[in-house]
Amino acid sequence: MLRKAIARIERIEPLSRRLYLFGYRYDFASGTTDVEQFRGRILEVIQMLRIIGGAAGREARLSHCLNTIAGAYGPVDDGAALTTALRRSAQALLDRYPVCMVDCVGSVTAKNAVENDFRNLQRAARTGELNEEWGLWKQLQSLKVFKSDKQLPAD
Repeated sequence: MLRKAIARIERIEPLSRRLYLFGYRYDFASGTTDVEQFRGRILEVIQMLRIIGGAAGREARLSHCLNTIAGAYGPVDDGAALTTALRRSAQALLDRYPVCMVDCVGSVTAKNAVENDFRNLQRAARTGELNEEWGLWKQLQSLKVFKSDKQLPAD
């Protein structure tokens, strides 16, 4: 029934084809697909809306929710400015290190991390993915950092 209802909502169709942009991926632990997780989330939201109630007092509830979010997370910075700054930073790293440094590390794990980081920096600097894919932002937060006794070469 939910599948049919979702299929009738035109605005949800482009979103449902690109669930990976919103963090939905196959979960090996539970065996659930991205679509199953998305449906489950929609059902959770519907349940929460049922608990909250109807139109009576909607403005007060909305105001309370917004104030709670602002209190918990603080003010929100300009997303476009943050995206531009991150894109420039990624490009600056690529300008400084234009070639992937995979040959400068020994372990397979480090090689994979360096290759993934280099690929993510290229995506951030040269594509529009930073505008849409929060997963790329998250991956850039965990770039491989080498300890001082195992530095990458200066040149």
